[in-house]
Amino acid sequence: MRYTCGTLLRTRGLLPTLFFAFLGCSSGGSATDGGAMADAAHADAAHPDAANADAANADAAHADAGQPDAASAPRLEILEAERPVAVSGDGKTVLIWQQSTGGLSYYDVATSTLTPKTTLAPEGLEKQQPMALSNTRRIAAGYGSRPTEPALWDETHGWVQLGSPLPGCVDTSTTPPVPQDLGVAFDLSDDGHIAVGALWLDCNEVQAFRWSDATSTGTFALLERVGVGLDLVHPGNNRATVVSSDGAIAAGWAFNAVADRSPAIWNADGRGRLLDPADTMNPGEVLAIDRLGTTVAGLWARPTGGLDGFVWSEARGVERFGPPDMADQSSMFVTSMTGDGAHVFGRWRFQATFFDPEDDNAFVWSRAKGLRKIADLATAHGLTVPAGLRLASVQSASADGLVLVGEARLPPDPNDPLMLPVLKVFVLVLPPGALD
Repeated sequence: MRYTCGTLLRTRGLLPTLFFAFLGCSSGGSATDGGAMADAAHADAAHPDAANADAANADAAHADAGQPDAASAPRLEILEAERPVAVSGDGKTVLIWQQSTGGLSYYDVATSTLTPKTTLAPEGLEKQQPMALSNTRRIAAGYGSRPTEPALWDETHGWVQLGSPLPGCVDTSTTPPVPQDLGVAFDLSDDGHIAVGALWLDCNEVQAFRWSDATSTGTFALLERVGVGLDLVHPGNNRATVVSSDGAIAAGWAFNAVADRSPAIWNADGRGRLLDPADTMNPGEVLAIDRLGTTVAGLWARPTGGLDGFVWSEARGVERFGPPDMADQSSMFVTSMTGDGAHVFGRWRFQATFFDPEDDNAFVWSRAKGLRKIADLATAHGLTVPAGLRLASVQSASADGLVLVGEARLPPDPNDPLMLPVLKVFVLVLPPGALD
């Protein structure tokens, strides 16, 4: 299958077929990535003291994670909506996306009300995507058509298109040449003033960025290109996918030789490094980060098959996780983690053989409890999962992990000739202590 450069940029996590299919781009160019690896001495500057990281994380998360409104009683709700995007860190608001129309709505967790807020640009909807929601209800996205560019939306300012300090992917077949893609904003700090993502240098290469309007009208900072391209000499593509609550630490992926994505992290000053520069064969990426940026999580290909989930901290290094049995037939698509870094969420996909149907389940993992299905966790705390409904994935979690939004699936409609599952959006509110 051929994937456009827009697909490469906008998909937040790797699909199984995307692991080895990043070489097809919109203008026919290569999407190989890389960058000179940061000096190992940068590690201490990148993160708080490793000896104190776990304690600092826990204290900060308890103090600042935020709790859902008292009116948000534990419950499971199924919404007639197309796509879940994100829940704010305080657990009060869910961003919902009607992909067919470009409409964006806020779901108020306390009142169970869905309110339309804005829409993506009417042209080029297939290239645009909302990515994140801050505690101040600011949205990060890839927005617009010719070009699609990093953009933010809030009720006060509407859409703010950030542009780019780089040329972007330009269609040179027209007169004058027309920019096609400038980039995408993937994540926001809690206060919404700092965004991270990727910008197109040209139609073949992207570079990670941090943007801030905390002290000015908005300025870009390009992050160091880490890793190495297929030529084993020059840097290639980098992307910042997530950012810590204060906007200081960013993480995502970089090309590293044969590994078309390798987990990477960047300091507040923009210097970066790969989590395992020696692994040049197995693709992976960071897709979640804790409040302080001392713990990150994501997925990493297993040499024998399937995808592991992983967590990383300076103190513990890389810790992979997956099911105890049939691991090579399972893939852990990590999407989010709690503010203290203790719990990781996502989609657990199992497929015994190529000819068997895929079995998708929303999961939570922790070092203390191991791997658990969200549906089992919900029923264990007195909530009812309707018969025939599957909680297929967690798309986003609040900082305390008690408000989850994701994809639910119902059996195919008998009248559907394709027999595709019916997709819904679920919002799950768990009682305090449910994850422990």
